[in-house]
Amino acid sequence: MRFLIASFLLLTAVPAFAGPQHQARTATRQARMHLAAAEKAEALGDPSLAILELKAAYFRDPRPETLFELAEVCRRAGDFDRAAFFYRRYQSYVSGDRREQIERIARLVEAAAESARQVRDSGPEALAMPDDTFTSN
Repeated sequence: MRFLIASFLLLTAVPAFAGPQHQARTATRQARMHLAAAEKAEALGDPSLAILELKAAYFRDPRPETLFELAEVCRRAGDFDRAAFFYRRYQSYVSGDRREQIERIARLVEAAAESARQVRDSGPEALAMPDDTFTSN
């Protein structure tokens, strides 16, 4: 009887000690799966799905590199506001020359976002060419 009780206690105690490590490994494994899915989604031309997968990866295993990748995917998709947000978040994790590089990138992306807003807000007439553009004298 003592053997059964000791075996039971030992078997139930081991997972309790391995719990946090096991959870961390599982989260890392899940994050890697989401990162791979994001890479495939972007390769197939679906940046929206890539962004969702990258966010899921960051939720499972919050690594700064994932923030940078989120910023890059948003930038390539033309979502400059979100790209700037993720660049700024990534910037808080880096230092030195890398921090300055990310600052420059973030400023350029913010300028692109502002330009896109101005074009969007000006309406289609701002893009129209004058009638006499192609007339010869």
